[in-house]
Amino acid sequence: MYRFNIIITEYCNANCSHCYMSAGSNRIKKSMTKEQIKKIIDNIPKNTDTIVLTGGEIFLVKDLLFYAINTIMEKNSTIKIGLESNGKYLYMNSDPYKELVLLKKSGVDFIRFS
Repeated sequence: MYRFNIIITEYCNANCSHCYMSAGSNRIKKSMTKEQIKKIIDNIPKNTDTIVLTGGEIFLVKDLLFYAINTIMEKNSTIKIGLESNGKYLYMNSDPYKELVLLKKSGVDFIRFS
């Protein structure tokens, strides 16, 4: 079984001392394109067990996040999908439960907060 982490963005809304992608960094931030995401997912081995989508902060690029989730589900709906987030977006959202339900319905199996 294979497990992969895909860094879909370098954008972040936090300034964590341990992270090289912090919001305070002066370097230019980038995100993957939909074409790059699709190419990576298309080349994932068939016996992949889990894919974790991470960044920076993945909720800052929700269009890419949901594109990646949908592309993974289209390739193989048995792959477990995980997300890594600092949680700021969900904490600041007026209805985080609604967001979590939408993510679950989309195919997300777990979220790790750091």
